[in-house]
Amino acid sequence: MIQPKIRNLTPSTFEEALKEELFENFSIEENPQQPITLSQLTLNECYFKSIQFYDIQIKCVDLLDVIFENCDLSNVSFEDRSLHRVIFKNCRLMGVDFSNTSFQHIQIINSLVNYANFSFAKIKDSLFDHSSLMETSFVETTIMKTEFKKCNLSKSEFMHTNMPNTNISTCHIDQLHIDTSSLYKLKVNLYQAADLARLLGLEIVEEV
Repeated sequence: MIQPKIRNLTPSTFEEALKEELFENFSIEENPQQPITLSQLTLNECYFKSIQFYDIQIKCVDLLDVIFENCDLSNVSFEDRSLHRVIFKNCRLMGVDFSNTSFQHIQIINSLVNYANFSFAKIKDSLFDHSSLMETSFVETTIMKTEFKKCNLSKSEFMHTNMPNTNISTCHIDQLHIDTSSLYKLKVNLYQAADLARLLGLEIVEEV
């Protein structure tokens, strides 16, 4: 896992950062004083702590070497964008739209990601760690070299998703919605295998 490359950060505010030509090398720990818009730019080598993104409208924003800690990005859209070497730690990502994103070297740690949308995304070399992804959609998603570690995937949807060798054996998968194509080479534990078999209509009987 390649970590974000963050160096020589300058403490700043959103208002001051937006005055610069490039939005990079900023450390921001203060919410904006009024609603602002981040549009048509790349957040590069930035650190955000305890920021509430309610009053921050995000349009066509890419992320490169960024850390979000204790932030609330609920319902933010990163649709069709590129996220590379990004950490979300102790964040709220409820309902975030990651559809059709390029998602590489991303870490989502101890975060709430319920109702998020990863449909048509390409996820590679990433980690979902001790996070809740209940009722999250992975439809026609490509997942490669990615680990789900002790996550809650209950009621989530995996349809027509390519994820060979992905390990979900430590995750909760109650009422998971999954089709046969998404099961190809998926790594699960024995109890999960039995549950998945029932979901697919198999009846498990004991030999007499």
